[in-house]
Amino acid sequence: MQRIILASLLLLMSLLSAGAEDEKQFDVNSVIAEPVAKLPEPRFWNGVGELNLLVFTEDESVRKHVNQGFVLLHASWDFEAYRHFTTALKKDPNCLMAYCGLVLSVANPTHEWKAERAKAFNRMITLSEYKVGEGEQARWYYPDIERGYAFCIATLLTEGSGPGSKAFRQLSNKYPKDLQLKLLAAFLERGGYSDYGDIRPSQRASLAKVRELVDLYPENPLVLNFWLMMQAEAPYQAVDVMQVLMPTAKKLVVLSEGKLPTWHAVLGHLAWRSGELELARLSFERAIELYSQWQSNDQISDVNAIGLCRAKIFLAAVLYAEGKIQDALQLLGEVKSIELPDGRQFSQVATALQWHAKLLPTQIYLARGGKGDLKKALSVLPTVPAQAAGGFDPYKIVIDGYTLYIRALESEEAGKPEQAREYYAKLVQNLELMQKAQPKMVQQPYYVDYVRALGALKIHQFELLGLLSAESELAANWYRSAIDRQHPSSRLLPPEILYPMEFRLAEYYKNEGDLENARKFAHQGLKRMPSCPKCKALLKSLN
Repeated sequence: MQRIILASLLLLMSLLSAGAEDEKQFDVNSVIAEPVAKLPEPRFWNGVGELNLLVFTEDESVRKHVNQGFVLLHASWDFEAYRHFTTALKKDPNCLMAYCGLVLSVANPTHEWKAERAKAFNRMITLSEYKVGEGEQARWYYPDIERGYAFCIATLLTEGSGPGSKAFRQLSNKYPKDLQLKLLAAFLERGGYSDYGDIRPSQRASLAKVRELVDLYPENPLVLNFWLMMQAEAPYQAVDVMQVLMPTAKKLVVLSEGKLPTWHAVLGHLAWRSGELELARLSFERAIELYSQWQSNDQISDVNAIGLCRAKIFLAAVLYAEGKIQDALQLLGEVKSIELPDGRQFSQVATALQWHAKLLPTQIYLARGGKGDLKKALSVLPTVPAQAAGGFDPYKIVIDGYTLYIRALESEEAGKPEQAREYYAKLVQNLELMQKAQPKMVQQPYYVDYVRALGALKIHQFELLGLLSAESELAANWYRSAIDRQHPSSRLLPPEILYPMEFRLAEYYKNEGDLENARKFAHQGLKRMPSCPKCKALLKSLN
């Protein structure tokens, strides 16, 4: 919650910094990012859901673009949604709902197009307050529901999810026939899951509301997608991914006639979570094929194809799980070769390349854990120049953290426990620096990636404590601490650690001769990550 509040305050500052809008000076092109302004009009995608929003405009094509923009936004294709909203604004610069959608499509506080978002936000507010007539005869120009959308979005972005969810719920109650409002209200009211994987009451209530809508609209992809997205990253204990979620993902693929890449990617993620590796690979390969066709047909550069980039990175993790290490590394080599144009160092693709594509080879070798793999893991770590005296490079400190972790593992493997403990002590110091610097990272586009890297290294810290502990029972407790710090992976990218910490505890019990507990925790590891080769191999050795 603290992160949400801080992000909201940062966004509010960026919005206010744009200043009040001058109606006479406003140029609609100012809300359209240059890389998108040069692109052709986007195509319309079938089978992604219908909203039938009554958009206030005289141009029917504008209404279609706005509706398409919102459904694509909900289908996790923000870039394509942005294109539709900007196309609508080129045709009608005074379309309030197009500004509402545009602001949502780049709502991330650190988005590289935050300057365009700030101007669109101010324009949205200006239009929502516009009146015609004088004195007592004055009336609002735009429909009440559209002004309500603008108010809700402004509240959500400047005050956070709590006030934002209340605003959307109130507007939904006022306009009960607006399907999107019902879905957004339920989605924003969700409460997620506890650290132990238990569903929170607010999450249960939100899911029940969306489930009612699924029963009413069983063939509406938009409704099915909301129900799926609310659970796609749930802890493994909270939902049966294979039995509950995958059928819905497969249905979404069918309803879109297999032509929407984002839903193939979602199916790939869920299949990977379920251990259905062949389906995961085929799904990501199909997503990549469709993204590539779209990229070619619409003249989309690599730096704007974040969905394609993420699908390739996740496919590499799937290939590793299938035992196709060289295929995975070759694919990552292709991804890492993407050239970034000047001025796009804060793009989503740039962040994915640096924090995921470049680190995944090391994570693959660490997960494989065979003879010589630690040397390989170290050799493929990205090279980062030393920072100037007194400087702080967040990426370098993460690389340093992995280097110290691997060095400690090498020393432990070589039978040099004292040297391993020295590396461990340096890792602890490294993590303290990372933790101390975290608040300074909030305004950076890689903030979430930095936090994820910090979380992964903390898990490795407790893993090392277990490996280096001289006392048997103490080692088991350290492994349990590592297990407790694991969280569900993102549906967009593979996790930073490609094996569950239950593997370490199972391995520990095997070495202790306690085969019953070894089997127990190997099974638990496979429940958390059914695609894990190490857990499968360990369990096979125990049978």
